[in-house]
Amino acid sequence: MSSPSLYGAPTVAGEWRGTYRYDEPFSSALPVTFSMRLSVDGDGSGSAGNGGALSGAIRDFGPLGVAAVSRGVQSGYAVVFVKVYEAPPAELASAAIPIQYEGILSDDGRVLRGTWRISHSAPSAPASSSAPTRAAGLFFRRRAVPARPAAPEVATGTWEARRVDPDPLSVPAAGPSV
Repeated sequence: MSSPSLYGAPTVAGEWRGTYRYDEPFSSALPVTFSMRLSVDGDGSGSAGNGGALSGAIRDFGPLGVAAVSRGVQSGYAVVFVKVYEAPPAELASAAIPIQYEGILSDDGRVLRGTWRISHSAPSAPASSSAPTRAAGLFFRRRAVPARPAAPEVATGTWEARRVDPDPLSVPAAGPSV
């Protein structure tokens, strides 16, 4: 269940239903609906250690199916996380690319809104060098290989989700009573 954090923001832990939309040039695509279950390890304040660590699962009601929520954090009203599809269809190979999400929780704790982006995540090549190298007593000159350019974004969009479980502000905070 949800409970207020140390900074007064409700946690995002719980059940959510929502939609995400694509920006140009893919904005003609229909919105995709999803359900999401999130858990927050800590108080959501983003404090040191594991405080506010966000994880969970998302089910898209479309061809992509189930995705894991990882590398997430809730810090007050702000959330960031990465969504990775568990078994995307082979014809949708680009769905294997991690999707970065950012969002803001409404003051009443009932709505999350934000943006998402898909970027190529291939690491860039190391800096090139043409310095001579020595192997088995022979000198070779390395061929200079240019570093890869920064990867372009594949797609961007917006998302919104509404809390399905009970009002987060009506649930008392867990802990010892005084």
